Amino acid sequence: MATLRNIIIYSIFFLSGIVLQAQDSSLVRFSDLNFNSDFEKQAFKDYASGAENYLELFVAVSPQANDALFTRIANSLKNEYSAINDKKFSRLKDDKKVNRVYAEINSNVLGKYRDSVLFPDIFTDRNFNCLTASAYYGFIFRDLGIDFEIKETANHVHPVAYPKTLQIKVETTDPVYGFRYFDQKLKLQFVVYLLSAKVITREEVNKSSIDEIFNKYYFPETSIGLRELAGLQYLNDAFYHYSDEDCNFALHQIQKAYFLYPSKRVSMVMLFLLSRCLAETEFEKPQDAAYLVYASRFVGSDLTKDNFIAEFVSLSDKVFLQRSDNLLYDQLFQYLMEKMDKGDLKESVKKEYYFRKGAMLMNTFRIKEALDYLKKALSIEPENTDLQTICLRCLALTFKSASNQEIVKNINEIEKEFPQLQSNETFTSFQMVGYLQLAEEKFDFDNPQEGEMMLKNFENIFRLHKGISVPYREVGDAYSAAAVYYFKRNQIKTTRSYLERGLAISPENYELMYRLRALED
Repeated sequence: MATLRNIIIYSIFFLSGIVLQAQDSSLVRFSDLNFNSDFEKQAFKDYASGAENYLELFVAVSPQANDALFTRIANSLKNEYSAINDKKFSRLKDDKKVNRVYAEINSNVLGKYRDSVLFPDIFTDRNFNCLTASAYYGFIFRDLGIDFEIKETANHVHPVAYPKTLQIKVETTDPVYGFRYFDQKLKLQFVVYLLSAKVITREEVNKSSIDEIFNKYYFPETSIGLRELAGLQYLNDAFYHYSDEDCNFALHQIQKAYFLYPSKRVSMVMLFLLSRCLAETEFEKPQDAAYLVYASRFVGSDLTKDNFIAEFVSLSDKVFLQRSDNLLYDQLFQYLMEKMDKGDLKESVKKEYYFRKGAMLMNTFRIKEALDYLKKALSIEPENTDLQTICLRCLALTFKSASNQEIVKNINEIEKEFPQLQSNETFTSFQMVGYLQLAEEKFDFDNPQEGEMMLKNFENIFRLHKGISVPYREVGDAYSAAAVYYFKRNQIKTTRSYLERGLAISPENYELMYRLRALED
């Protein structure tokens, strides 16, 4: 069965041209966010309350973020704005204004291009990448009243000034190598998944580079603003930490990215990082199920119920089968039940949990307990034939230590509880055998009325299910017991009628044929 680590690839296939569509805001809630400083927490609080001080968010991503750093950066931007916005600037034509800004920033602000930098790095050592440079241009353009938008493409991001008229592209670095928050290892993982999911063919892989395939299925070109760009900086930071093999921190950062930029693309990458965290989790305490709780929110959008259940199965295998930690497995299950929101998904998890508990108990010969769990699983999916089969197998094991009366009682009770079993051939066979064995017992112990009742129950089932093979030995034993009972009382006609009734159902039954022949001799 495919798991979360595989199913995300199907999402990629549909991403081309779909970026700013509305996303499910419940994927990331403010309470989910883990903050690295008080400043960052306040910045996100301000944003959540409707403030548009995006500079706070660009500063907040830094581990050293505080009020002093923010004030220093804000003052530096203000000084650069003042240096540009002199008396001559207002008289310049629009294209000349952009040229002036470009010249000033490239001369006085931007120093050396680096792959892995954050916005505050511009103000400490002048290191930048195209994202942080675009943010700097964005703040200056905004303060100068220059209309702009930011273009995001496969491997680059840059501002466009006067997008509705002049469409002046402001280059922030080499567009071929500018915007890289996916390293080659990660791109290769995606392409391998695309191939295994049959989204792409081996021929396409042979004809194209890893970058070409990745870009084709992942990146459209789109226009974004400073808010989304702040989200992309958190996306960048997530991948910086993912490359450093700190998957948990990377997930925290991308949750903040989605909070700022709730797009299909970011949610898919968030799901990918979540899948990596799940893969690395050994589930040693109940709270480790938090990753799975979070994954449950994606069901119905980027994730199917079946694939979520596959992740729970993986948890079950690690904890329950491989380590036999029954107590922890119960605690993990209870954690999921308490924290998950979606009722239908909780029912599916319950079914899987009850099934696995029941199967384990059955394998360790705790049959009555096993049957209780399996019946709970079957009550959630009564039409599930696999569950029906194992439940009936467990029911059959109870027959070994039960009386015929108890067997028939249990069969009747489970039929009332699960009427869907009436169409299950195995269950029908159980009913037939149960009624026949109890009928034989009743006649053997001189209770012909109940014996006859059991035979009639059997015959009613036989008439309804003539395609099912008849239990040969039990038919011979039950009808022979009835015949013997009446033969001992010299009721020859009744004796013959029972033998003939049995032969009508099982014509080649040797025991019944032998007794009828002996009766006629």
